[in-house]
Amino acid sequence: MRIVCLASGPSLTKDDVAFIRDWRGPGRQVIAVNRTFEIAPWADHFVGCDRTFWLRYGKLIQPLGGVMWSASEKIEYANRLPQKFGNSGATAIYLAQHLGAMGIYLLGYDLRYRNGRRHWHDDYPRGMGNAGSIKSWGGHFDALTISVPVVNCTADSSLTKWPYRPIREALHEPEIDTALSGVC
Repeated sequence: MRIVCLASGPSLTKDDVAFIRDWRGPGRQVIAVNRTFEIAPWADHFVGCDRTFWLRYGKLIQPLGGVMWSASEKIEYANRLPQKFGNSGATAIYLAQHLGAMGIYLLGYDLRYRNGRRHWHDDYPRGMGNAGSIKSWGGHFDALTISVPVVNCTADSSLTKWPYRPIREALHEPEIDTALSGVC
């Protein structure tokens, strides 16, 4: 199985999300991070680290049908992840491996602001995090031990732990589909 993780970085576009929606199918799943559920309500999984996120948005995500995952304690309607990696994007990568991904692809993993924007969406309301600790996030990704291939498909990302490839190129490699067909 291959999994695309859709984070909320400012580079994430509705066109990319539509491409991923069309790509999704047997052996191909999608994890939507935080408010990305708003443009990917069809995702297979929804992940968030912060309790305040789940308290504010959880009731909107529940009817969408995907599996909800939280790294926070005491979220009754979400599955509890055994580990938390400091931000929801890193936690989504951990979740992808936990789910059995044989390949993980990242979109919206900017790890930096673009044109003053912190996310693809408007900032969170007062009292919620707005990527204020973004400078420390690189360390969160370094803490991940991932044993499957990861490709960062976020152009001009500050996350350099994994190689960059454009999403349309990375997901249309026939040799990967062939190699994984017996595994899924």
